[in-house]
Amino acid sequence: MPTVDISGNTYEVYADIASADLFLAGDIFYSSKWSAASNKAEALVSATRWLDRKRWLGTKTAESQPLEWPRTGVEGEESDTVPTAIANACCLLAGLLVTKPKSAQTKTTASNRKQVMAGQGVGIEYFRPDDGEEFPAQAMEMVQHLLASQVAIAIPFVGACTESHFAEERFTVGG
Repeated sequence: MPTVDISGNTYEVYADIASADLFLAGDIFYSSKWSAASNKAEALVSATRWLDRKRWLGTKTAESQPLEWPRTGVEGEESDTVPTAIANACCLLAGLLVTKPKSAQTKTTASNRKQVMAGQGVGIEYFRPDDGEEFPAQAMEMVQHLLASQVAIAIPFVGACTESHFAEERFTVGG
């Protein structure tokens, strides 16, 4: 398993600095900023952690291993190695993190809440997540065949209701 050292601490990662240097050298979007970056090791650790937040097929090869890969029970993948797709996605995400450091932050709704009132209690409230991005499409394309599930549900809501019908007797619990 590749490692990087940061301030005397060793971290396991899916791709080391030399691999990321080679992978990103040919990328028009990341090559110049990556080659000049002083935080490559941190970016690779963050990219590895970002990947480890996903739900993967199979199970860890050893429950005691610190990272999610390697895994057993994944068709077409060896149980003792990290798939090339995971290593390449790690490099890509590290390049993204060097160019856009807030990319892996969780989206929040704290500062983007909006309420519009039309009068007499009628209005609409909505929000748009802020800070950070979704898992990048290019990285998703690399690893999607290894993901355990890909469910996305979107339920749009427009409008407002000024009274609740759940207080009516016909909506009783256990009845």
